[in-house]
Amino acid sequence: MDDVASRLAKAVFAVTHRKAPLWKKALHAVRSFRPVLKPDLEGGFSLSVEPSAAGKKGLSLLEETMESLGSLS
Repeated sequence: MDDVASRLAKAVFAVTHRKAPLWKKALHAVRSFRPVLKPDLEGGFSLSVEPSAAGKKGLSLLEETMESLGSLS
């Protein structure tokens, strides 16, 4: 099973790497989303994926993160 997964990963990489624009589009798609952890009602955390804040810069993202962390306590 690991051999099949390894071969498949290599093949996908080879095809997408040969076509640089396709590879760049794939990387852009991955970078367009970010993981988000939120507390749930049962006392645990839920993990979701949300679009990245494209227009926000580092300081505003940091402030938003700190506000979110403040709401957890």
